[in-house]
Amino acid sequence: MSVATCEFELEDVVCDLCGSDRSRVVMRKAGALWPHLFTIVRCSRCGLVYETPRIAERQMGELYDDRYYRGEGFDRTIDYLRDDPDDPDNRAAAQRVIATVRDAAGDLRGKRVLDVGCGTGALLRAFVRAGADAAGLESAEAARRRCASHGLTIVADDLRDPSLPLAAYDVVTAIEVIEHVPSPTAFLARIRELLKPGGVFYYTTGNWHLVSRQPGTPYVMPEGHITYFTPRTMRRFLVKTGFDVVPVLNRAWIGYRGLPPALRRALPPALLHALSALCGDLGQFPVARRPG
Repeated sequence: MSVATCEFELEDVVCDLCGSDRSRVVMRKAGALWPHLFTIVRCSRCGLVYETPRIAERQMGELYDDRYYRGEGFDRTIDYLRDDPDDPDNRAAAQRVIATVRDAAGDLRGKRVLDVGCGTGALLRAFVRAGADAAGLESAEAARRRCASHGLTIVADDLRDPSLPLAAYDVVTAIEVIEHVPSPTAFLARIRELLKPGGVFYYTTGNWHLVSRQPGTPYVMPEGHITYFTPRTMRRFLVKTGFDVVPVLNRAWIGYRGLPPALRRALPPALLHALSALCGDLGQFPVARRPG
């Protein structure tokens, strides 16, 4: 089936974190493209929140066409093809990533960086400005064309591409990607393969503890957002796939972004990191490193 028909096959899945098939329903929501009532569950063993049944994996790629990048797909909050990467909000978000990655990986000049799911390249441009040897991975042709128009390098359209060099990257990033993938375990294991020993993995994703407290939240997009994480479940995924956690402040943390700018500048990052740790699952998502 195509997206235009708004009909898909469904498949049942078990918890990707612990393998259990025992769960309880936490939410039901109709899709934006297909008015099917999707079911979101919490694993009874480990607490991971995920969708089952969900759109069959072999059809998931159909969701990410040009309509998606114009904000006419399952995610109506975006319009990547008209989005200005130099918009102040976009530049501020990119600089939060750059600052966090610098804390974890050091000076970025000359570092080899891969941005997985780079979209139309706003973060790639920031890495290039920081002096990194940065390239992107992107499946959508429209987004790749936009990157090319800015002189950005796209090395592949699929993370499983066998031409991607192993143990080659100092930094891999994935901004708002992991909630879309069929298996977070396989996704993280592949990223670990691509990182050099000691390389840093930085990502962002929605925090279910915050999402679930917002009635009618637009973040629950059941066609494409199929797993929902907390810092605790994300840490378990990272440990499962052989990563270490890097003790740095993740500037994507909403607690950090909610502080007045003057206070952000005044408080040491180490103190803010410690404060985040006290917040449990309302704190920051951990930054990861491949041991080496």
